[in-house]
Amino acid sequence: MIPHMKDKDAVISCLGVTKRTSGVVTFYSESAKAIIAAMRKATVHRFVTITAWCTEYDRSNTGPWFLEWIINPLLILYMGRIKEDMVRLEKYLPESCSDINWTVVKPCYLLNKPYTGIEIVAFEGQFIPGASMSVTLADAARFMLSILTTNQWNKKIIAIGRH
Repeated sequence: MIPHMKDKDAVISCLGVTKRTSGVVTFYSESAKAIIAAMRKATVHRFVTITAWCTEYDRSNTGPWFLEWIINPLLILYMGRIKEDMVRLEKYLPESCSDINWTVVKPCYLLNKPYTGIEIVAFEGQFIPGASMSVTLADAARFMLSILTTNQWNKKIIAIGRH
């Protein structure tokens, strides 16, 4: 990876898994560790990656009833091991990457549809109160590119959605 990162300003990782498994998932955390190691060797200091809404329960920031009692339990049932690894990634960055300007972008549900031009809203936390729970892949990608030009979201975990 190092030769591909030389003379670059940033790395955006949209790697992920969708297959339900009963085994331990380490794809998110281990791929991020490999990418960060290569970035350090190539002297690249900006990293943007993607996980999902509500990877961790936060009593101080609980979602609407439907999200907390219907959607989140279904996600845990379907994506439990995957979400556990997303949490490992989300903890690894602040604990081990003080030299990297990282951002974790957390959409709820990605739609495989073209760019809409609808404004994406961001909120530091596990979800966005009152926001739509779906974003197109193209809109999420455009948002991820747009945050490369600002320091507003450096070293933050942010949920994204649309109003």
